[in-house]
Amino acid sequence: MDKLNNVGGAALAKAYVELKAEKENIQTQLSDRCHRLVVESDEKDVIIEDLKNRISHLRRDNQKNKILCEVDDWKELVNSLQIDRDQQKVEIEQLKLRVETKQSSSGDIGDIDAQKMTRGSEQRSDFRSPPRTARNTATAYPSSNGVSCFMMVLWALQDCATTMWIGLTMLKAGPPKFKVDAETAEVDTVMII
Repeated sequence: MDKLNNVGGAALAKAYVELKAEKENIQTQLSDRCHRLVVESDEKDVIIEDLKNRISHLRRDNQKNKILCEVDDWKELVNSLQIDRDQQKVEIEQLKLRVETKQSSSGDIGDIDAQKMTRGSEQRSDFRSPPRTARNTATAYPSSNGVSCFMMVLWALQDCATTMWIGLTMLKAGPPKFKVDAETAEVDTVMII
């Protein structure tokens, strides 16, 4: 049983380590993606401002068709950049929310030590083979939670029931009966149960 407990605890600890590593990897990927989008969005803001300045500068001399064509092209580029930037900002907010949700949902797991989980699995597996006496129960299973208290009461009641059953059986049998051997003249005590 101890060997099975150790194997189960080791498997649980290994799964915990893998889950924690996967969670940290996902958080890192989300954070990196969010950082890249923020940088790209800032770069697009700079490009948009630069294009707007050029457009306003070229509008002062709008006699040439070439300049007008450049202005129209730049306007279209500004519009597309603004759309991309707005989409990126929405994605940035979504990524930030996912990172916060991932951290809050797995915070409890991140605070648990693998050794504590191993010891907890061993204690839980010990409930499958409870001791027979209430005295052993008290020493082996301290009342750390409601489950252990309930099990202690259950085993104590079982011991009481066993004691009462033995007592009732003895009362039912009545007083001891004596049998005398005629040859040896020895008295044997016979109890009928």
